[in-house]
Amino acid sequence: MFRKNLSFFLLVYLIFLTITIVVNGKPIRRVTSERLVSQIDYSALKRESFQVSPDNRRIAYIAWEPYLLIRDKEGRKKFLGTNEIVVVDGRESRQYDKVDTLIFSPDSRHFAYSAKIGNKYFIVVDWKEREEYDGVGITALSYDGYSIAYGAQKGNEWFMVVDENEGKKYDWVGTPVFNPARRSIAYLAQKGNEFFVVVDEEKSKRYNRISNITFSKDGKHVAYKASKGNKTLVVFDDKEGKEYDIVDTLILSPIGGHIAYPAELNGKWFVIVDGEESRDFDGIVKRTLIFSKDGGHVGYVAQIFNKHFVVINGKEEKGYDEVDTLVFSPDGNHYAYSARFGNKRFVVMDGREGNKYDAISKGSLIFSSDSKKLAYTATTGYEKFIIINENEGKQYSDVESPVFSPDSKHIIYPALIGSKWFIVVDGVEGMQYDRIIKPKKGRGIVFDSKEYFHYLAIKNDNVYLVEEKISE
Repeated sequence: MFRKNLSFFLLVYLIFLTITIVVNGKPIRRVTSERLVSQIDYSALKRESFQVSPDNRRIAYIAWEPYLLIRDKEGRKKFLGTNEIVVVDGRESRQYDKVDTLIFSPDSRHFAYSAKIGNKYFIVVDWKEREEYDGVGITALSYDGYSIAYGAQKGNEWFMVVDENEGKKYDWVGTPVFNPARRSIAYLAQKGNEFFVVVDEEKSKRYNRISNITFSKDGKHVAYKASKGNKTLVVFDDKEGKEYDIVDTLILSPIGGHIAYPAELNGKWFVIVDGEESRDFDGIVKRTLIFSKDGGHVGYVAQIFNKHFVVINGKEEKGYDEVDTLVFSPDGNHYAYSARFGNKRFVVMDGREGNKYDAISKGSLIFSSDSKKLAYTATTGYEKFIIINENEGKQYSDVESPVFSPDSKHIIYPALIGSKWFIVVDGVEGMQYDRIIKPKKGRGIVFDSKEYFHYLAIKNDNVYLVEEKISE
């Protein structure tokens, strides 16, 4: 093995820092501890495979394991070939010819990956290898982590495997999608030249193409895009919508059973909400369509000629050269977005323009839980800083997106000076690291309660779980 197993470190905690700060006249105590999660050999790491669990406490990745070395005429080592291994929280798997689709379950307790040895493929769940097949597809784990689903191939037939139970045979099956409220799944299947959606083993009508299978968060609704000839429509709870030339990504409201999607017909774009079309636009900016948390409001960024503008519940805002990063407050009563006019960018909240900056970091806008504060990351020259209700924080070489505590009292974010990263709590800098790990989705800081938060950090090729407590 290219490195020794680190499991014996995993129970070692080291309390190394206590800081007392004063915020709004009140003393705040900040206690920090760290635990070693894993060491990383970057020379063997497949960087694109690196995964952080949804709870931001675990890591996993695929690494190369050399099985033969020679030396060239100059005496330099050369790899003639490699096998692959999986490393989860410092523990290594056995060697495989190939590893793919490494994932954590939504609750972060479980992990899975597909592996190949010889001409056989199989799924591994929590280090346990499942049945071998001629091929396997992309794996999905249920929201509670106790069910697994994946497509598998025997000969020329494909089928869905759910918890080791093989489903009906088809010419091909796609990626499974778990219902968030229960362990049932939906997936795309093919028979001949036609496609259909299978939900709880019930088949939908057949179409030329199908994509974007989506469950509502309460699990009561399912929707997807389908094509008939050269036209595309949305199917929502088995009911077909109007046909369009193009349908962009559909979304379902968090609650309330609402559906929305942008669509294009004869060169004009619309947003369809619960079957009702908006007026026509020249374009809808991708990935800007959102519902508020309560499902009572819908917003998006539209385009007419060369101007972008936000539309909230059908009401159009002022036009700008560019608009992105639209967000609603948790209570749904406020909205904010980043806009550009000329070479300056600014944030607009409830129609009011904020201060002008050289840049506003995409995806950085966030409201506090009580919906009374808005924070984001801005740039002036070569320096970045956090803005809270239009009040500027200290400038740094770099700053990542901020996070509010659940009680809305504290603002926390990663910042960089020189080559060292640290976490800033209410303006006070913490311990330094080589890097603060940011997951592919979400932000790198996770609150466990109003007082406790944690993050993953790298120092000297070691990954640490850093936990902090803030108390008054």
